[in-house]
Amino acid sequence: MSLFAKAGGRKTAWAVLAFASIAAVSFYVRMAIAIVAIPSAHHDDALFTDLAYYVRQGQWLGPYTHLTLAKGAGYPVFLALVNTLNLPVKLAEHAVYITASVALSVMAGLLYKSRRAAVFIFLCLAVNPALWSHGAQRITRESFYAGLCVAIFAGAAWFLSSSAWRARLRLRMVAALGVGLLVGAFMVTREEGIWIVPSLLVIALGAYAMRRSLLVSAEVKSGSTAVQLSSVLALLLIGAGVAPLSFSLLNKEVYGSGLLNDLNAGAYPAAYGAIVSLHPSDQDPRLGFTDETVRIIQQASPEASLLLPHLPMEEDANWRRVTCSELKLSPCPRVIGSAWLLWALRQAASDEGQFKSAADAQRYFRKIATDLHAACAS
Repeated sequence: MSLFAKAGGRKTAWAVLAFASIAAVSFYVRMAIAIVAIPSAHHDDALFTDLAYYVRQGQWLGPYTHLTLAKGAGYPVFLALVNTLNLPVKLAEHAVYITASVALSVMAGLLYKSRRAAVFIFLCLAVNPALWSHGAQRITRESFYAGLCVAIFAGAAWFLSSSAWRARLRLRMVAALGVGLLVGAFMVTREEGIWIVPSLLVIALGAYAMRRSLLVSAEVKSGSTAVQLSSVLALLLIGAGVAPLSFSLLNKEVYGSGLLNDLNAGAYPAAYGAIVSLHPSDQDPRLGFTDETVRIIQQASPEASLLLPHLPMEEDANWRRVTCSELKLSPCPRVIGSAWLLWALRQAASDEGQFKSAADAQRYFRKIATDLHAACAS
């Protein structure tokens, strides 16, 4: 039975009022915090708003550049939807997070059989200090991503409760498909979404144990637990594939590449990895591009050598200044840090005309990786 299903109790009224009050305070604080968008953040705020503009105009992610597929398309699509509905961006993000937090708190209350636990967990989630951080004020995907994460765990946690296995099979199937759709949206919002899979596997084991225990106590009808759980997982996987497959097909149609992200998939990671591996073994691994790197590239790869004029390391060079500032290097050496080289290489390749199409970019970076790996092996 639902945590708040029993009517007529003061405890139920108190819990509902507490949830509503906490949510109201959380939204009030969110409204009081201004948006701090950074138009010059070409890899974050500016990128997401530009991509969302093209989605809103029906042009998918717009013209192909070195940044078009560098980050997941999930957040730009969300921004476009919010703009279409004329909703404030930050309140829309917060609504996703708070709704998911309510669901997770109720699920936790069901498992603990405690309204107080549900209210306390919701309080912790709704006043999470990260919600008011500088990063959460910007037009970046972190807040939306957090809401999706909480929503996934809320949906998955339902399968740990006895209510899930006492419910009709159709309801479980719908719930599994819903969680899968959320997982798919999660995967196309950031590049490292795979981290959530082990957590979901642990929950699946817990759901299996719950189903088995209910069978032993004869609280549910007999039937194969493996079949029941397999059908749930199958629908979850089907739902999880909807957004990635749809976005991949759109990318293939518009850009000629089915990659969801060409920063951490395809040929670019191999080329980037080959370049940052050229430093001596005793060199700080954070310093991925030095004069020694330049020397090796000039000898080993004519293709990579084309990028060198676009990667200056003079005193006033942007990537060098950023590296020394962020890593607090003084005096500032001739270097581009590994973290910033990830973006500097793509900008350099774009300046060299290697991002005319997705296919051209893949061929170019594949050749660089092949050249440098061959040189290292010889």
